[in-house]
Amino acid sequence: MGTAILKDVKPSAYDIAKSGGRNDGLYRRFKEARTAEIEKSIRSLEKRIALHQDKIRDPEPYLRPDVAAHHRADLIHRYWPEEIADFKDQITVLRGILEERNG
Repeated sequence: MGTAILKDVKPSAYDIAKSGGRNDGLYRRFKEARTAEIEKSIRSLEKRIALHQDKIRDPEPYLRPDVAAHHRADLIHRYWPEEIADFKDQITVLRGILEERNG
């Protein structure tokens, strides 16, 4: 039998954090935390994701009227989506901690 070669397999945000990469501090902070605290943090991050999605859908209530068009576009197309991606990675790390505990 031949050996299967896996290409383009990216480690999860949890694996990266656990090995000392991005979100390592989050991993270290929560690895010994109570389950309830981790679950609360996940809910908080989910609320922040929902808020950012709302900002992308309807940015006007969140922006001052004098915000330049290019800055508004940057918030909608780059900044808020990047923050959403970061929040999702953090949720992945926290859920990974819970899964590791529960086997």
